[in-house]
Amino acid sequence: AGDSRAVRYLKGETLELAPDELHAEGDGVQPKGFCLVCIDGFPVGWGKWQDGMIKNEYPPGWRWT
Repeated sequence: AGDSRAVRYLKGETLELAPDELHAEGDGVQPKGFCLVCIDGFPVGWGKWQDGMIKNEYPPGWRWT
């Protein structure tokens, strides 16, 4: 993907995202709470969206070291 955020997510880090980078289902839906994190269109795990940040919910045992 060429995006360092993919590696940072897989390492368990918290990510900053602009609201226009999120995709929500439905008209007028405000993104908040748990979300599915996708890399190049493929789901890789869960995060929790809050105030411009996705807090990583990737299982600690699966994280890259």
